[in-house]
Amino acid sequence: MARPKKPAVHKRSERVGASRRCLQILEILAGQPYLFSLADISGALSMPKSSVYRLLNVLLESGFVEQEVGTRRYLLTPKVLWIGTSYLRNSAVERCSLSLLSQLSERTATTSHLAVWDSDTVLILHTEAPPSAMNLFVDVGERRPVHATALGKVLLALRTPGDFKRICNKGLPRFGPKTITSVPALEEEMARIREAGYAIADEELAPGVRSVAAPIRNIEGVVAAVNIRGELGLMTDEALPRMIKLVQEVALRISVQLGYRPSVQVGIPRTLLEGSGVGETPPAATPDRSSLLELPSGR
Repeated sequence: MARPKKPAVHKRSERVGASRRCLQILEILAGQPYLFSLADISGALSMPKSSVYRLLNVLLESGFVEQEVGTRRYLLTPKVLWIGTSYLRNSAVERCSLSLLSQLSERTATTSHLAVWDSDTVLILHTEAPPSAMNLFVDVGERRPVHATALGKVLLALRTPGDFKRICNKGLPRFGPKTITSVPALEEEMARIREAGYAIADEELAPGVRSVAAPIRNIEGVVAAVNIRGELGLMTDEALPRMIKLVQEVALRISVQLGYRPSVQVGIPRTLLEGSGVGETPPAATPDRSSLLELPSGR
């Protein structure tokens, strides 16, 4: 007897499931140690090796995955980089940030980062670092925990209660000596950040390191964040107020280029608004001297 044909809906469901599994394989290969055996991937997906092998062959034929000579382990190809960097090539916030981050790092002798919220993590889009701070360099595309970084906390503070609850439900593991690991303490931190307009991470991701972050907005809301990160000997309590103002000013200038038009009611000091292109600005012949940064408008 002939086997009955599967309904068309069932076939579509199978195709969607296979496509989703292929994307999950790409996500696995994007993580450390970046080389995985068939058994590794099969275990991560809880799928039979035969099924995973067929999906890997699709990715191999498409040019997204290759096998290491000798070990036959799987890894991503440069084609994935080409696709990933297309996001940056089309990113207005990244274009507007490049020269500003470079000069921010130069003025503060710290590492500066541009990051966005992605899959409940902080995703680094751009990094600038002077030679003296290369030990704190973070590669583009790396992820960092939300609750243990200034970038993550400033983004989380301005997201929905549902996002906050989801982050807390996943757990708040310790990374540094001062990581916030309790929900009540993180709630208090969120309130403080919303009031101040910036976030500080003081030895929360790693010992001996402090960072400051401020949000970047467009006309629709918060789209990214910028920070500086340095050792405690550089980012001292005495230097911190000036550095906070520098980070806030850079974040504001990027935001203005993205179409954001703030008011003094949103927690941004008027001294930051002056010279930023918002509201009343001094004539070109008499530039604003209250600004800590005399930066170009971006690239």
